[in-house]
Amino acid sequence: MPDIYDEEPIQVNRMLARKPGIAGISADVFAVAIVMDVILFFLRSMFELGWDVFVFAVIIVDMTWLILTIRGVYRFVGKFIKPPVYYRANIPYVPVLSNASYPIPQTFRSED
Repeated sequence: MPDIYDEEPIQVNRMLARKPGIAGISADVFAVAIVMDVILFFLRSMFELGWDVFVFAVIIVDMTWLILTIRGVYRFVGKFIKPPVYYRANIPYVPVLSNASYPIPQTFRSED
Protein backbone atom coordinates (compact mmCIF):
# COMPACT_ATOMS: atom_id res chain seq x y z
CA MET A 1 0.00 0.00 0.00
CA PRO A 2 1.58 3.34 -1.04
CA ASP A 3 2.19 6.00 1.56
CA ILE A 4 -0.03 9.06 1.09
CA TYR A 5 2.83 11.37 2.03
CA ASP A 6 4.84 10.26 -1.00
CA GLU A 7 2.28 11.73 -3.37
CA GLU A 8 2.48 15.19 -4.88
CA PRO A 9 0.57 17.78 -2.76
CA ILE A 10 -2.67 19.12 -4.16
CA GLN A 11 -2.44 22.69 -5.44
CA VAL A 12 -5.02 24.95 -3.80
CA ASN A 13 -6.26 28.26 -5.14
CA ARG A 14 -5.64 30.76 -2.31
CA MET A 15 -8.29 33.13 -3.67
CA LEU A 16 -10.98 30.63 -2.71
CA ALA A 17 -9.96 30.80 0.94
CA ARG A 18 -10.30 34.58 1.22
CA LYS A 19 -13.33 36.26 2.68
CA PRO A 20 -15.36 38.33 0.24
CA GLY A 21 -14.60 42.02 0.47
CA ILE A 22 -14.00 45.32 -1.26
CA ALA A 23 -10.56 46.94 -1.35
CA GLY A 24 -9.21 44.73 1.40
CA ILE A 25 -12.12 45.39 3.76
CA SER A 26 -14.14 42.25 4.48
CA ALA A 27 -17.79 42.26 3.47
CA ASP A 28 -19.18 41.91 7.00
CA VAL A 29 -17.36 45.10 8.08
CA PHE A 30 -18.19 46.91 4.85
CA ALA A 31 -21.92 46.06 4.91
CA VAL A 32 -22.41 47.40 8.44
CA ALA A 33 -20.50 50.58 7.52
CA ILE A 34 -22.84 51.14 4.56
CA VAL A 35 -25.89 50.72 6.83
CA MET A 36 -24.46 53.25 9.30
CA ASP A 37 -23.78 55.67 6.42
CA VAL A 38 -27.39 55.40 5.25
CA ILE A 39 -28.59 56.13 8.79
CA LEU A 40 -26.28 59.16 8.91
CA PHE A 41 -27.71 60.34 5.59
CA PHE A 42 -31.26 60.19 6.97
CA LEU A 43 -30.14 62.05 10.10
CA ARG A 44 -28.54 64.71 7.89
CA SER A 45 -31.82 65.10 6.01
CA MET A 46 -33.87 65.16 9.21
CA PHE A 47 -31.79 67.83 10.93
CA GLU A 48 -31.01 69.70 7.67
CA LEU A 49 -27.23 69.58 8.19
CA GLY A 50 -24.72 70.47 5.53
CA TRP A 51 -22.79 68.03 3.37
CA ASP A 52 -19.53 68.88 5.11
CA VAL A 53 -20.96 67.74 8.46
CA PHE A 54 -22.27 64.58 6.81
CA VAL A 55 -18.91 63.72 5.21
CA PHE A 56 -17.08 64.38 8.48
CA ALA A 57 -19.54 62.17 10.42
CA VAL A 58 -19.23 59.38 7.83
CA ILE A 59 -15.43 59.45 8.04
CA ILE A 60 -15.45 59.40 11.86
CA VAL A 61 -18.07 56.64 12.15
CA ASP A 62 -16.55 54.44 9.43
CA MET A 63 -12.99 54.75 10.75
CA THR A 64 -14.16 54.00 14.30
CA TRP A 65 -16.06 50.93 13.08
CA LEU A 66 -13.07 49.76 11.04
CA ILE A 67 -10.70 50.14 14.01
CA LEU A 68 -13.07 48.30 16.37
CA THR A 69 -13.64 45.40 13.97
CA ILE A 70 -10.27 45.14 12.19
CA ARG A 71 -9.57 41.67 13.67
CA GLY A 72 -13.12 40.43 13.12
CA VAL A 73 -16.64 41.64 13.77
CA TYR A 74 -17.33 38.62 15.97
CA ARG A 75 -14.63 39.70 18.45
CA PHE A 76 -16.22 43.14 18.95
CA VAL A 77 -19.89 42.13 18.81
CA GLY A 78 -19.23 39.00 20.89
CA LYS A 79 -18.45 41.17 23.91
CA PHE A 80 -22.06 42.38 23.97
CA ILE A 81 -23.96 39.44 22.49
CA LYS A 82 -22.78 36.08 23.78
CA PRO A 83 -22.92 33.30 21.19
CA PRO A 84 -25.03 30.28 22.06
CA VAL A 85 -23.47 27.14 23.45
CA TYR A 86 -23.81 24.32 20.93
CA TYR A 87 -23.78 20.66 21.86
CA ARG A 88 -22.94 17.74 19.61
CA ALA A 89 -24.49 14.66 21.19
CA ASN A 90 -23.13 14.81 24.74
CA ILE A 91 -19.91 16.70 23.95
CA PRO A 92 -20.08 20.53 24.09
CA TYR A 93 -18.83 22.54 21.17
CA VAL A 94 -15.38 24.00 21.91
CA PRO A 95 -14.40 26.97 19.69
CA VAL A 96 -11.03 26.51 18.02
CA LEU A 97 -9.97 30.15 18.37
CA SER A 98 -11.08 30.53 21.97
CA ASN A 99 -8.57 30.92 24.78
CA ALA A 100 -11.06 29.82 27.39
CA SER A 101 -10.93 26.29 28.64
CA TYR A 102 -14.19 24.40 28.73
CA PRO A 103 -14.70 21.30 30.80
CA ILE A 104 -15.30 18.34 28.54
CA PRO A 105 -17.85 15.99 30.09
CA GLN A 106 -17.19 12.29 30.37
CA THR A 107 -18.77 10.04 27.80
CA PHE A 108 -20.96 7.52 29.57
CA ARG A 109 -21.16 3.98 28.27
CA SER A 110 -23.66 1.41 29.21
CA GLU A 111 -22.30 -1.45 31.20
CA ASP A 112 -22.08 -4.70 29.27
